[in-house]
Amino acid sequence: SVHARLLMLQGRIALERRDGADAREALRAATALVGSPIEAYFWLGEALAGHNTPDARAAYEHFMESEPTGPLAARARRALERE
Repeated sequence: SVHARLLMLQGRIALERRDGADAREALRAATALVGSPIEAYFWLGEALAGHNTPDARAAYEHFMESEPTGPLAARARRALERE
């Protein structure tokens, strides 16, 4: 959905600003919507890494199920190896 994509982009911007709380809020909201872009799960994993490891792992795993060879897959795989 367009709304989910907008929330994902807001989350990515918050990550770039190093505003983890806003990033986590936007990305959780994006992934809760039907039709959310699969990349939202990757970025949610990034936003949660170090804060909520089980949820970060779940977000990365969900992403990898749909995009095992996508452009962000190598980063997700490395993150899962660190968890």
